[in-house]
Amino acid sequence: MILTTFAQKAYFERAVRAQVNGYLLKDMPSDTLMADIRRIQGGETIYSPELVRNMFEGDENPLTPREMDVLKAAQNGSSTKDIAAHTFLSEGTVRNYLSAIFSKLAARNRLEAISIARRNKWL
Repeated sequence: MILTTFAQKAYFERAVRAQVNGYLLKDMPSDTLMADIRRIQGGETIYSPELVRNMFEGDENPLTPREMDVLKAAQNGSSTKDIAAHTFLSEGTVRNYLSAIFSKLAARNRLEAISIARRNKWL
């Protein structure tokens, strides 16, 4: 079971592939949360309705325009220094943007983030 504040589609998809029995959001009412946890312990599979609803909506790009600039610059295997020069940002800022991109896309690295963005036709 996963109990989180992240209602992001990519995280949920990864959890479903890992066959978790529950993916619940922390902001749900505490009585409902406790009841759902007990049901999961009893063998049921319960996913937050918000996440299930998101699965059937269009794949909206969660990245900001600036994050997209950084990801586009990273497509050709550029170093952090080259991306910084291309986007007129500092190397530290590029690293921060890459970290945010990885988090939002539930990606482990640049290649995976680029692959996710291409699969969703954001790149």
